[in-house]
Amino acid sequence: MLPDHINDIPPEVLYTILKVLGIDIGEFMYNLLNDSPQEIMTYTKIYSLYNMREQ
Repeated sequence: MLPDHINDIPPEVLYTILKVLGIDIGEFMYNLLNDSPQEIMTYTKIYSLYNMREQ
C-alpha cells in the first residue's frame, strides 16, 4: 500500500534517482501503482531517504 503523501517527493527528484539506478521510469510507475512489492520497497526507501534529508 502506498503512503498517503505519494507526491511528497518532487517528480524530478524521483525520476533522477530512478535514472541513476538504471530503472525504467514508466515500468516502475506502472508496477508501483499496481502494488508490486519490489517497487513499493524501492519507493519506500527513496521516500524515507528524501524525508530524512528534509529534517
